[in-house]
Amino acid sequence: MIVRAKYIVPDSRTVNENGAVFLCQSKVVAVGTWTEISATFPVDNVLDMGSAVVMPGWVNAHTHLELTNLHDLAKQKKTIHRLDLAGCNC
Repeated sequence: MIVRAKYIVPDSRTVNENGAVFLCQSKVVAVGTWTEISATFPVDNVLDMGSAVVMPGWVNAHTHLELTNLHDLAKQKKTIHRLDLAGCNC
């Protein structure tokens, strides 16, 4: 599967405008521009995220202890969308 977006930000120093990420079995295989990725990998399964910023592999691991009382409220709401690619055939 290829995820395509206006910006792909794989690390804190790289921004690929009109970028893409090739994923296989929930793993990031390659990151680059759409031109690079589409020339290298099959384009039969593309998720176009439009003008979004995609940050593959980033995990927000910080916390604010003063917000722990909101833990139950946060569990009730889904605010972050994640791709479920476990069954992806590449």
